[in-house]
Amino acid sequence: MTVSRRKPLAYLGVFLPLLVAGAVALIGMNLSHYAHARAVPRGAVPPLNGLLLSLPVLLLWIPCALWLSNWILYLSPALRRIAERYVLETDAKGFRGSQRDLARLAALAALLCIPLIILGYWI
Repeated sequence: MTVSRRKPLAYLGVFLPLLVAGAVALIGMNLSHYAHARAVPRGAVPPLNGLLLSLPVLLLWIPCALWLSNWILYLSPALRRIAERYVLETDAKGFRGSQRDLARLAALAALLCIPLIILGYWI
């Protein structure tokens, strides 16, 4: 029997710091690389280029952060017990199923976002 239940806070506690730290670091590195390649100060990056260099990176990072946080939940024994209990109680997908789905989502996001990032460097 499937029980509707909210995800444990451990999921959020692992995912949010990884998402925020990774997004800030990746967007910052991407903008710094663009500024260095164009020999302009980072503050002089045109707004359109800034959007094309940061928004697709963020959208691409979300499934990657979910994939990594799933690994962290799986590799930590205490977090793994919480995740396995949630899966048993709700009939949700297990580790392998969710990793497979997240890998597919990341591949789809890459197909959509990488051309936009290249466009941001090109224009």
